[in-house]
Amino acid sequence: MRFGLSWAAAEIADTNEVETTLMPLGQLIRLTKIDGLWARLAQDKGYHDAMRLAQFPADFMKLINPYGDAMMREMRETFNAVGKLGKPGEATQYLCIADDVCTSIGWIVSEDIVRDALMKVYGRMITSILNDLPFSRDEFNVEWCFHSDGDISSIYPAIKMAGFSAVHCASVPYASLSTLVGKAGSADLLFFGGVLTETVDQGAMSGELARQIAILARRPNMVVCDDGGMTTQRQLEHYLDACHKIALC
Repeated sequence: MRFGLSWAAAEIADTNEVETTLMPLGQLIRLTKIDGLWARLAQDKGYHDAMRLAQFPADFMKLINPYGDAMMREMRETFNAVGKLGKPGEATQYLCIADDVCTSIGWIVSEDIVRDALMKVYGRMITSILNDLPFSRDEFNVEWCFHSDGDISSIYPAIKMAGFSAVHCASVPYASLSTLVGKAGSADLLFFGGVLTETVDQGAMSGELARQIAILARRPNMVVCDDGGMTTQRQLEHYLDACHKIALC
């Protein structure tokens, strides 16, 4: 069984201690976050203004263009740093571009714009980095992941085509998990998720929910992971407890 550790856990506690807790349960995979172009625009302009301005592909491209150079630098620097850790034979490390283009109730940015414009930009950025590595491909074990809230399964094929090999999902109802994991598998994408912040915020995970997630976690493309929303030590402790329960099912 595989377990993911998002950037949220690293911001709460010492990463080595958390990893030591999870490693006996199975393979441990780390996610490192890089804010996406939409996230940078929304942080700069505010979500409501950004949504109002980004109605058409041409407008969207003009709006995100000023953030491209800074994001590209961060992608290269992070890739090079993480690449030194991800050695062959070890668990793959994932660089996660985080762009909440969707929510639990629907798309924030037009689905067409995300699929036909944003993913093509990310595809060019990822290709540029892979074509200009400071080390050979056999010296690292790093892949790209895309994060968003909500159900973005309709663009899984575009995400894969852009060069991502995984998706990290948040704000997805437990009842939808099986379908989304299946769709990710059909698109040849690894699926990170399964443990919501609202669950670990409430306390210990129920045995029944742990069993449901454990069944999904046996699928070849599923990695049990928090959704990146944890902010407190208590939530992290409950997440680690949930992982233990899932592993024992």
